[in-house]
Amino acid sequence: MGETYSTLVVQPIDLIRAFKVDFCLASVIKWLTKWHMEKKTEYLTRAKYYVNLCESNYSYSSELLFGLRMYCILNGFMKDNSSTCLLLSVVQDVMEGKLDDATWKIRCAWADDEQN
Repeated sequence: MGETYSTLVVQPIDLIRAFKVDFCLASVIKWLTKWHMEKKTEYLTRAKYYVNLCESNYSYSSELLFGLRMYCILNGFMKDNSSTCLLLSVVQDVMEGKLDDATWKIRCAWADDEQN
């Protein structure tokens, strides 16, 4: 295992494999995980590239969202089960086919406010 994700309790690849996530959505998960860890704007740009490639209306089950929520909590991206984080919000929007450019900007602005 490389150094990038060594501080995480749950590795992104474990989540991706467990739920058989496709390449585009897996890339969104990877780049937003890195953003949560390092807060570099370039990671948001890379995630957005893959968001644009994702097909809308994924047929993933609610189990993926539950697994993603636990991934975010265990890795410290969320305070508790009642809060949310950029990664969870964006993936849920992608799965529901609701992530347009305006929503993306709102999500990123909200994330910036949360970290300050």
